[in-house]
Amino acid sequence: VAYNLGNSLVRQAQSQDESQPPEAVKAYETALLAYKRAMGLAPEWQDPKVNHEIAAQELEARKKRIEEE
Repeated sequence: VAYNLGNSLVRQAQSQDESQPPEAVKAYETALLAYKRAMGLAPEWQDPKVNHEIAAQELEARKKRIEEE
């Protein structure tokens, strides 16, 4: 469930990326927490780790774009 929540939050962040940047940042941050929870519950499962890394990169890119604007 935590993994799926993370995926849903990333999709939400992506849809808000241009129109609502602060909300996108919050969604990415919450997605990271969900992926961390999934990693703790199933440490051998690689998908949450990979998605966490991708979401973290997207979050940093979004924050950088906000600073530049």
